Amino acid sequence: MDGAALLFQGDTPDAAELFARTDPYVLGGLVGTWEVRRWHTVVGAGAAHRP
Repeated sequence: MDGAALLFQGDTPDAAELFARTDPYVLGGLVGTWEVRRWHTVVGAGAAHRP
């Protein structure tokens, strides 16, 4: 099984979902499934939740 993760920054999942729905690999059938999940960065300058 192969996989990949792309991270998008935003308040809603809309941009990530639009990207996935219109991605040439998805449209061409090369990507069989995809999902958008909320991700919380916890380390670094852009961290959503700092310890």
